[in-house]
Amino acid sequence: MAKVELKQPIVAEISELLDGAATAVVVDYRGLTVAQDTELRKQLREAGVSPGMIRLSVGIESAKDIINDLKEALENA
Repeated sequence: MAKVELKQPIVAEISELLDGAATAVVVDYRGLTVAQDTELRKQLREAGVSPGMIRLSVGIESAKDIINDLKEALENA
């Protein structure tokens, strides 16, 4: 199975989660300790936020290009 076929259900799930969302919170987890990560997730749950993780690996690109790529991927899910 091609990598694209493996990623399609994941992109579809992310698209569903974000569809109609008023806000998406993006966090750079680097430098967080396990305790800090646990506390952050706890606070998010208490605020009614459904925490999930998406790992993105990008090269050196403008933020605009990355955002456009993500929008396109979610729209085509």
